[in-house]
Amino acid sequence: MTKTFKTKNLLLVIVTVLLVGLFTPAIGANEPKYGGTFYYALDRDVGSIDPHSAHSVQRINVGIMMFDQLTTFDENGNVIPNLATSWDISADGKSYTFHLRKGVKFHNGREFTAADVKYSFERLSNPKTKALGYALLNSVAGKEEFADGKVDHISGIKIIDDYTVQIDLVDVDVTFIRKLATTYSSIVAYEGVNAEMEMVSPIGTGPFVFVEYVPNQHLKMDRNPNFWQTGKPYLDNVVVHMNVDPSVQLMRYQTDQLHYMGLSSPVAKHTLEADPRYRSHIKFLPGPTVQVLTLNANIEPFSKKEVRQAINWAINRERIASNVIGGLGVPAQTPLPSAMSLRLDLKEWYGYDPAKAKELLAQAGYPDGFSTELVVVANEVQKLASEGVQADLAKVGIDVQVRVVEPATYTAMMNEGKVPFGNMNVGSQMADPDEVFFDFLHSSRTPGLNRAAYKNPELDALIEKARATVDEDARNAIYVQAAELVMEEAPWAPIYFPYTVIAVKPELKGLELMPTRPGLRITGAWFDK
Repeated sequence: MTKTFKTKNLLLVIVTVLLVGLFTPAIGANEPKYGGTFYYALDRDVGSIDPHSAHSVQRINVGIMMFDQLTTFDENGNVIPNLATSWDISADGKSYTFHLRKGVKFHNGREFTAADVKYSFERLSNPKTKALGYALLNSVAGKEEFADGKVDHISGIKIIDDYTVQIDLVDVDVTFIRKLATTYSSIVAYEGVNAEMEMVSPIGTGPFVFVEYVPNQHLKMDRNPNFWQTGKPYLDNVVVHMNVDPSVQLMRYQTDQLHYMGLSSPVAKHTLEADPRYRSHIKFLPGPTVQVLTLNANIEPFSKKEVRQAINWAINRERIASNVIGGLGVPAQTPLPSAMSLRLDLKEWYGYDPAKAKELLAQAGYPDGFSTELVVVANEVQKLASEGVQADLAKVGIDVQVRVVEPATYTAMMNEGKVPFGNMNVGSQMADPDEVFFDFLHSSRTPGLNRAAYKNPELDALIEKARATVDEDARNAIYVQAAELVMEEAPWAPIYFPYTVIAVKPELKGLELMPTRPGLRITGAWFDK
């Protein structure tokens, strides 16, 4: 184990602090101006405009344009008030009383009240909704009975009056306030939901109002003239174009059809870096995710720990990060995103040692290797990384066929928990290890986001213990144990920490770039022209 991870990622934290200044107007700068359309291009369809299933970066970034939550995050990842102006916590830590913001209107003109909090959280927790955020409120009293159909409401969510709601927990959950800042916990209007709990019309309280969604083509939104943050938003419209190839996005940026571009392609990044007109537009931030390979221990040959460990030893992470994906990330040796790994001072676990990998494969009964398929979503960087893994594993006798699938197919396959070998991006909306460990590795989350279908009672117990541990140092120590267990058992093979790399035209002001998911907030964005 080495300390190189800490040194590299400390630089990323410094970069993040510096970038906050780049997007904050200086004293005496021009006042924000109204008008203009923000064009946002994605290389895939968002797949859903239901915030209760907003898991991917694309869904989350779009979701917060239309919906609000009780709490939210500031640019440093701290929880701050949002639709709740304040809250009180009982002495035993099991009861939260939220005081709601008055005068907030949904996009249909109806006033937001405590009844909407209860409705939204019960919809999120209803199995009929099939929400990816279904487990978010597992610590709330009565949620389990409601989800099992034994009762018709969640007893732990109590309406005190129109502007006060009390939420009681089964046990202490120190992550609870952070959970309520995630897009999963968005407050939705019942008028936009049908009897089957399907969202047929997104109606929220957010800065932009839903206009039209044409799957695989575009999503359109207009300025909310009644938004509760006085004077905001400044933009008139938002148009999200989907399934736009990175090369087309680059052309649009160069011809002023885009003022903001996520650089998800090494070619696009290198093209802009080489052009003095655009070089200064590029911004690097440490991303809130880690890219991992999922190794399903329920399916041979991945059922043998030696095989899973061999794959970890066989991957040349430095080569993949620096060369294969063109510097769009840095090598990862931990199961948590870089900022969390740094905070916990996690050690690097595996190095690059093909001889060690071959030795472990022989111990597992595969001296000549084996053949397998690696499933990856249709994304240029993830495909390149998978091909890099393919080349590395070939050197130790593992013949890998890379299978690229469209996002909807990929999600369905991976969530089923039956893919032997997959490539997955793991992130956190709330910048807390609990979300990564619970959502992606707890046994209760398969089928679902636990796409390695990993079941380990020892890890489950650590995750649950940490959730109930109030002392921060003690809680962090439990997460270190959990991380070490995951790396030893190797249901994942971490590959790299993706950067958030963007290009922003100088005339686009007021963007908020976040250390959590969402990575982008445009509530205060405006054009200086």
